[in-house]
Amino acid sequence: MEVTSLFELLKGAKELASIARVEPNQQNDRRQQQAVQDRISDLRSIYFAPRGVLSILKVIADGGYPTPEQIKSILPGFNDAEPSVSRARQRLDPEYDRNDRTLTLKAQRVLGEISYGKGGVRSKVQSLLNYSLTYGEPVSPEQAQQLIQEIGELNTAIEEAEEALVATLATNGNR
Repeated sequence: MEVTSLFELLKGAKELASIARVEPNQQNDRRQQQAVQDRISDLRSIYFAPRGVLSILKVIADGGYPTPEQIKSILPGFNDAEPSVSRARQRLDPEYDRNDRTLTLKAQRVLGEISYGKGGVRSKVQSLLNYSLTYGEPVSPEQAQQLIQEIGELNTAIEEAEEALVATLATNGNR
């Protein structure tokens, strides 16, 4: 994902709070609240945790090489999470439920862009780390640093979107 599109993604995530839809007849609708909570859960499940692959990338970016123990403790979990991450990404995609009225079309687009961004960054992590660490091929500190930056930008967009959705729940609960 290019830096320009990541910037746009961040901008869109910040706008999410102002475009979450609450229709007057749905203020206390448990299904609507559950749909927003499900999106929050999906966002959290696609977030790159600091103790996961990010920790391996930081070792490489600092000029080191992860120990076999670090690789064994992190990489299999990352790979095994692929099906659940894929499902979460799919649910964030506006194509998943075009008739969903919990969020505006723009909000759905922002979540779809986050989903797409996660797919691109995850693919880069898989191709760079899986191949390199499985076959002992070197990863340059520059490649690792670039990937850390992309993950950081994606995580920021995820945080912004999650915060906006949490605020939407809080607002809806106080009406």
